[in-house]
Amino acid sequence: MRRTWSTWFVGFLLIGAGWALLTPVNQFPDEADHVYRAVSVVRGEVFPHNGAYTHGTGAITNVPIGFLRLVYAGPCRGVRTAGLCSTASAPAGSVTVVTAEGRNFPFYYAAVGWPSLLFPNRAGWYLMRLVSAVWCAALLATGALVIMSMSRRPLVLGGAMLVGLTPLVLDLSGSVNPSGLEAASALCFWAVLLALIHKDSSLDRRLLVQFGLISGVLLATCRDLGWFWIVLALVLSLASAGRADRRSFVRSRAAHLVFGAAVAAVVAAEVWAFTFHSNQNFKFTTVPKGLVGAASASLNSTPKLLEETLAYLGWLTIRPPAVADVCWILAVAAVMVSSFVAGRRAGVLVVAGAALVVVIPFAILGFTLMHPNDGIWQGRYTLPLAIGVPLLGVAGRRLGFTEHRFVALLASIVIFLVLGAQVAVYRSAWARFGPADHHWYVSLGQASLALGALGILANVAWADSRWSLARRGSTPTRPSPRTLERSGPTRAM
Repeated sequence: MRRTWSTWFVGFLLIGAGWALLTPVNQFPDEADHVYRAVSVVRGEVFPHNGAYTHGTGAITNVPIGFLRLVYAGPCRGVRTAGLCSTASAPAGSVTVVTAEGRNFPFYYAAVGWPSLLFPNRAGWYLMRLVSAVWCAALLATGALVIMSMSRRPLVLGGAMLVGLTPLVLDLSGSVNPSGLEAASALCFWAVLLALIHKDSSLDRRLLVQFGLISGVLLATCRDLGWFWIVLALVLSLASAGRADRRSFVRSRAAHLVFGAAVAAVVAAEVWAFTFHSNQNFKFTTVPKGLVGAASASLNSTPKLLEETLAYLGWLTIRPPAVADVCWILAVAAVMVSSFVAGRRAGVLVVAGAALVVVIPFAILGFTLMHPNDGIWQGRYTLPLAIGVPLLGVAGRRLGFTEHRFVALLASIVIFLVLGAQVAVYRSAWARFGPADHHWYVSLGQASLALGALGILANVAWADSRWSLARRGSTPTRPSPRTLERSGPTRAM
């Protein structure tokens, strides 16, 4: 088990490190703001200094001036002027900056910010990305370990997992942004829930509970909506099982431990949110729309929100190429079809989950267009749901140790389509990032990304080959007529 987990961990770490190294500084969403928060938390500024600094929100904090100069070379004339920085009251070698993420729960930032204590410069920035990649790889590898321990064919399990790991999930795993860890912990949490509810894992149940405890706490504390994704994961996972399995899980000690820890983490995060107003999103000065106008505008924005969930990279400026959109749409359709082959309940749930991926952003965006002061929605916020929906189609022991050939063919097609989309997104990003950065570590990042992708595919292929060998070894052979003659008449039982 440890060896298997290690191979998954190395594959995901190489992918996260690849994106971390080839992406220029501050080219992940809101990265500078998250870096400022991480740098200040590890230096003891855990509690935010709030103010209406940027779009009616934000906080100020002190950071080494080297981090500011990586993204802003102009003069510092005050925290409410251009540049949003001041040297008036900052310690020597530091500068007071405004960070739109300065009110966030501190756990993630404490976990990734410590390299800045040793390297208050560009090296520290990239090392923080790599530390975040380690955290994300650990959660993704754990989720993969649980998923591949289920009874369905590894090829089918791997296809369902990979279609949920959109290019944006893997891209964010190499960023200083809690959205990456949120998505990684969501994959692990979904996998553990389904394995426990369906009693469908070769792993020890106590180990699954430990994985659920860790991933649930992280999912609850990474971002403000962690509680919402936990509730959705629970409801949809319970719906995927029969009444007896649902009742057994709800009454089990495993459920009490996993959700007890998650509830405690949610309470802590919500107390922080209401105390320090981290739930106060950006305020916009647009004129509020009526219900019809908001619904129309939200409907028009829905395709872009879905593309953002897939792979809007940089500061939401590098949209995925059309071929990536087509590949992912076909992959999702293939997962839906294979889910119906496994069972009507699974198929309906996957379709319903996919509908929620569309409906929830549409509803929230429509509401915010009617009430601009309540913030806005971006595609990456939906990742904790999107990453788990495909797993609903492969959970449970419906097919036992057999697998329909058509489903296996669809899974192979899904993996091929996912790989094509990932490559297309990478090439699109490289066309924008490549000319801007010629540092030596960029080439290392490219090699790391390629090796990581090969490692993930090799893991799925190896698991599937072992499954096939075990299946052939356990299939009884039909006795020959000569063997029947020698054995004589069979005695009645």
